[in-house]
Amino acid sequence: MPSRITQRIDQVPTGDITAVTAGNGLSGGGSSGAVSLALDVNELSVVTAVAADYVTIEDVGDGSSKKALISDITALVPQGDLTAITAGTAIGVTSATGPIPTVNVAVETATLLLAGQVYG
Repeated sequence: MPSRITQRIDQVPTGDITAVTAGNGLSGGGSSGAVSLALDVNELSVVTAVAADYVTIEDVGDGSSKKALISDITALVPQGDLTAITAGTAIGVTSATGPIPTVNVAVETATLLLAGQVYG
């Protein structure tokens, strides 16, 4: 390499990282040698997640870290409504369909039936 080029390369400033500081939610860091950072979830604040929020996941397919929407994760849960509920003795159903049915127990009737089975 011509000496003039070598001289110019030598004049290019170089820098050193003098410290790596772990910020909020991270642990590790250091001021010398090989340093690393790690996620420390105990340092994070607690929030109520909504469908448009992201969470960090590890893609087991390629081992990389990625983000996923809460709405995408909840969409993986099987969904469905009850189509019918049949009531037995001492039980009444006022709403037999939908995601949350209403089932009522007639305690007096159930107690009398049980007493009749025990003492009958």
